[in-house]
Amino acid sequence: MDAPTRKTELLDLAQRLFLQDGYDSTPISRIIEEAGIAKGTFYHHFKSKAELVEALVERQVQGLLPAYDAALERTDLSPVEQLQLFFDISIVWKANNVELMVATIQALYTDDNLVLRKRMNEQNVKAFSPYLNEVVRRGAEAGVFHTPYGNRLGSFLLSMMVGLAEAQGQMVAGLLEHPDNIDAYAEFMEMVEHSINRMLGLEDGTISIGARAILEPLRAYVIARSTQ
Repeated sequence: MDAPTRKTELLDLAQRLFLQDGYDSTPISRIIEEAGIAKGTFYHHFKSKAELVEALVERQVQGLLPAYDAALERTDLSPVEQLQLFFDISIVWKANNVELMVATIQALYTDDNLVLRKRMNEQNVKAFSPYLNEVVRRGAEAGVFHTPYGNRLGSFLLSMMVGLAEAQGQMVAGLLEHPDNIDAYAEFMEMVEHSINRMLGLEDGTISIGARAILEPLRAYVIARSTQ
């Protein structure tokens, strides 16, 4: 097996084990055993478990960046449309993959996966801040976004959303045990959406983060699971 294929297989295996058993509960020895490889083979690809996690996060981020780069090149999109596209990519995936989204969040938002979440958040801010900063800068210069912080507001928005994602994740992770909390989750998402529009000087509803688009399939899934 060539090196790139082996590395991809190790990443796929590690991702499954981290989600299944938790980051801290999955030692390198377990990954090596499950992969059926020699110890030296693992360390040929990754110097440590932390480096493995960084590779996982980098793979996820790199899969999204081409779509954002393409959006910045589109002259037919206004700054508002370019910013909405940033959220739409995530909205569509979540609405179409509710079961996987809930399962992933339940696995990630445990104490065992605190390190993994921290690394993912740091990588997301680093990767996506340039896109948001550029879109917000363009919108501020065009007078579409009404803010004196056009050059840095994109990074601030992303950092805010990453911070709020911790609370959001905990809420989603607990929905199967407490399905009545889904209305509180919807209200939380609406407050985040309201805050984003206000910081950009836009009317409510101009930018949507998918609170309504995701809510109904999520509600249907939670109700179906709670009656099983």
